[in-house]
Amino acid sequence: MPLADGGNQQYTVRSFEISGQTTSCICLLWDWGWTWSGMTLAASPVGITLINPEDPNGQQAGSIYVMDTLFDGIDTVVHSTFMKETILKTSIITLDNVGVLNVNYMVTFPNGVYLDIPVATVDHIVIGNIQNEEGGIYGAYGCVSPLLSLQTMQPLHHSC
Repeated sequence: MPLADGGNQQYTVRSFEISGQTTSCICLLWDWGWTWSGMTLAASPVGITLINPEDPNGQQAGSIYVMDTLFDGIDTVVHSTFMKETILKTSIITLDNVGVLNVNYMVTFPNGVYLDIPVATVDHIVIGNIQNEEGGIYGAYGCVSPLLSLQTMQPLHHSC
């Protein structure tokens, strides 16, 4: 079960540590735009799932922006339960200053499809409905060389 089931138009979550979930740390049910900042997601099959894993025919997620976040012991950073062509036409996934340790895939889709993105610390990557000057390209992505030192990305602990 995911710890957080989210659905909203615009929302920001920061400074959470989520670990040991059986399916996904975060599951976005419906979305226009979420920002996730300063997160540590660990020891779970998936970091962030786009679409309720129990209802693959639901409303596709909008865009997510993940920044200053560490994924540790996560098989897949972001998994979409919609097909690659659908999610890349309708959504944008931005990873900004994201660290990965013990991760197998950055972005996956149903039927074992995944994006051929290096599994490494990411300075900045944009995946989704990006168009070139002619307006004909979607599903593009681009990477910038890593700037993040994993030593600076420590799990965040917050006490009330």
